[in-house]
Amino acid sequence: MISSRVVAATTATLLLSPIVASWPEIVDALVLDDVCGKTGGDACHLQLMQLRAAREVREKGPAGKMPVDSLDSRARAKVSYGHSDVGQDEHDDVYDDSHNEEHISKDENLETQGLGFSSHEHFPDWPLAAGEFPADIPWDFEINQPIKILLWTDWGFLTSKSTYNTPNCEFMGNGQVTYDTGVIPDPNYDISDVDVIIFHMSNLGYKYPDYYTLPANKPEGQLWIAACGEPYNRPDTEIDCRLLNDTKTMERFDATSTFSLTSDFPAIQDPIVEKMMRMEVPDFASRGPELATMVFSDCLGKTRNAWAEKVIAAFAAKGQDLLSYGGCYHTATETKCENEKHSYNRWINRCSSRPFKIVPENIVEPWYVTEKVWDALAEGAIPVYWGAPEVKLWVPEGSIIYADDFPSLDALVDKLISFSAADFAAAYAWKSKPASEWTGWHKAWRLSHYTLIPRLCEAASKAKSNGGKLLTPDKE
Repeated sequence: MISSRVVAATTATLLLSPIVASWPEIVDALVLDDVCGKTGGDACHLQLMQLRAAREVREKGPAGKMPVDSLDSRARAKVSYGHSDVGQDEHDDVYDDSHNEEHISKDENLETQGLGFSSHEHFPDWPLAAGEFPADIPWDFEINQPIKILLWTDWGFLTSKSTYNTPNCEFMGNGQVTYDTGVIPDPNYDISDVDVIIFHMSNLGYKYPDYYTLPANKPEGQLWIAACGEPYNRPDTEIDCRLLNDTKTMERFDATSTFSLTSDFPAIQDPIVEKMMRMEVPDFASRGPELATMVFSDCLGKTRNAWAEKVIAAFAAKGQDLLSYGGCYHTATETKCENEKHSYNRWINRCSSRPFKIVPENIVEPWYVTEKVWDALAEGAIPVYWGAPEVKLWVPEGSIIYADDFPSLDALVDKLISFSAADFAAAYAWKSKPASEWTGWHKAWRLSHYTLIPRLCEAASKAKSNGGKLLTPDKE
């Protein structure tokens, strides 16, 4: 039986030709045990859901090609309303040509690099540049011999800045490697001196098989990491990591790195730095009577759209306006805002926030928690979160309202309307506590994208010293 990590770790393999499989081959080659009835949870989620989705896609589109032609416009333009919606939907905002092009943001040229796969400003600014990485998290990686890591696919959440003050750890990514199509297209690209290669699986699967290219050979002892910062399965856009469940692809990989603590090397969403988290709550009363805002601009998520429409209706039924700044259900224009750091402007608008911010992920999937909830906290709002329940592992206790904790959306809106001074005090109590008491904030930083590179360097170094055994101390 394949374990929940969905990785067939093997010894090094030498191939004589590039690995380029057709979409039917991948679908037919999926060899996954039905573990739903035995274990449920992540194991079921990581295997069978993707198998069903893959077969559905095959039925919908022509053989050999994923039916995602509607995504072609993402390489040309993106729609942006205001400021914070750009970061709010990260790199997954997808539009067709029917949208008003006058709203295209000049900053969005970043999205055309690497076909839009996470090629954006880092969220919201890498802390090392300001010396803001949590001081009480040790930066003491044991890397006793030189390790070189190559990023085979563009993934903007990884940066060579995280190798500063990390001897023997070299990272080759954006800036050192050109990703004209989001992937190194040459299967014969020289990897002879590389110890670890990271592959962002959604890049390989995008418009399959157009960008599905792996190295032609795998030198002995080289480690291949299958990374995923997208949902495992998102049929609405096909921008997902379903390849993690393809045994033909995964038989050459050694480990996984995803937003889940069950992956070998977790890559948790980087939180907001402490200074931003502790900023004073804005004077919401001076801005108007509205209780809440909402920002998202990826309108292809059917489940999110359905939920958002019900939320809007629930607010309207109570005589309340919901300010929607994003490209989806757009009802209001954000006030221009300049943060202390210009890079924050892309993600956070503290000038237009209200007491609550409706925060729906693009899909509800176990462990899938993105920057959106941290954006809301940085704006001084109380996030009303629709997404994975694991969000409670990361954010300060009491700082958010989890939508599914309520029996209905009417009950949820009633709670927001009736929020008392005592309720607000309790929701902001975490601000006066030491950061060490912010639930999983420290752990999220320790296992963040920012630390992934040095953690992989450390693991590769130790593997060289112990006969190739790969240790995964952070996997749960």
